[in-house]
Amino acid sequence: GPANSTREVLAKLAAFNAKATFFVIGSQALEYPDTIAEITSAGHGLGNHTWNHKDLTVLATDDVASQLTRTAEVANTGACMRPPYGAIDAKSGAVSEQLNLQPIMWTAQAYDWKSTATPAQIARDLKAQTAPGSVLLLHDGGGQRTATLQALDELLPYWAQQGYELRAIEACVA
Repeated sequence: GPANSTREVLAKLAAFNAKATFFVIGSQALEYPDTIAEITSAGHGLGNHTWNHKDLTVLATDDVASQLTRTAEVANTGACMRPPYGAIDAKSGAVSEQLNLQPIMWTAQAYDWKSTATPAQIARDLKAQTAPGSVLLLHDGGGQRTATLQALDELLPYWAQQGYELRAIEACVA
């Protein structure tokens, strides 16, 4: 299940003393509280990724607020959120601001959530997009994550060799 993928990611990160930010879906956080505790006790960031991954731009203001507040209550997320699909508009941005949640976007991704993604493609795409200050997007839930886990076996040593320090997004560390 999703908790197993997350635990594998945590182990791989620990082996390289790397920190990350986990943007959690509230309904999943409710189901796997031990995994949430493992993420925070290991010093990683915890961000809000809504209650059930709805596109915030099509929801009413109250529903956007509910998606974010319910998740924050369950997971004690830091002061940041990542909108599903990267979809944010003036309304959902304003709600985030009212809730003191900074929207976080990414600068590099490998579409690892696609079922056709291979470990080699994921690693190649992220290597090509990595630069100082990059915000790298990978997924530990939402489906079969074998390719992502295998890509990390190549990426983590590569980033270490290149001298990159992987850190959690500061706003997301509670």
